[in-house]
Amino acid sequence: MAQHLILGSSHALFMAQGLGHFEADWTQASSGALTIEGTGCADTWKLLFLTPKTQFLVFRQGPNGIEPLANEVLLREVAPFNVPESQVVCLIGGNEHNARFMMAQPRPFDVVHPRGPALQGGRQVVPRAVIRQLLQEGMATTQLTLKVLAGLFPLAQRRVVAPPPPIASETQIRSHPEIFDFNRYGVEDAGVRLKVYEIMLDLLQAMATEAGYTYLPPPPQNRDAQGFLAEPYWNIATHAQPAYYAPVWAQLGAPRHASV
Repeated sequence: MAQHLILGSSHALFMAQGLGHFEADWTQASSGALTIEGTGCADTWKLLFLTPKTQFLVFRQGPNGIEPLANEVLLREVAPFNVPESQVVCLIGGNEHNARFMMAQPRPFDVVHPRGPALQGGRQVVPRAVIRQLLQEGMATTQLTLKVLAGLFPLAQRRVVAPPPPIASETQIRSHPEIFDFNRYGVEDAGVRLKVYEIMLDLLQAMATEAGYTYLPPPPQNRDAQGFLAEPYWNIATHAQPAYYAPVWAQLGAPRHASV
């Protein structure tokens, strides 16, 4: 029986819930790897939250740039996953497009991407390279984390799962504001948000490939005709329901998912 590990934070939580369940509050979940129960799988799956509370990977400015500090206790706990039969599945970052572009910009803009809608009139066209650079700056820790984890699990089968597509509905987003001040800034245009998301996916795929991971894109069957997250999978403003990850679990060899 093989053991597999999921690493990440909020997206990882919902993916894990799509396979089974676990009993822990956030503090407990941040102190070590949790076994996902009731999966119906022969193998064991565990979830480790990469949050500041874990202190598993914390980054600081060192003499040669940003460098990681790792928790030796947790390193010992995850060491058994560094074997060829284990899958180490990463859902790291994934909300940079929302953090920078969920709220409407003071000056309406648009950008070109081949997987997105056509340009809208009356908006300033920003070169894709500019948006890419802004996102890349926000993803610097994601890129470094992937490289560090690749070094910790050189023998394992390493995967990166793409974050879910954006939600098109402004009503849904405004009803779950999370950290965003929509009353002051408004919600960015849905088509613009979709293209920013696609630019982020291009970056994430390149980072994953460079660090030696298999990249798993968003399941196309869970996107609507325009490419947004399909309505049955809407979850607050920036996430997907656990059931969204069923096709991903099938790719990972764990097709059963919990009813939530």
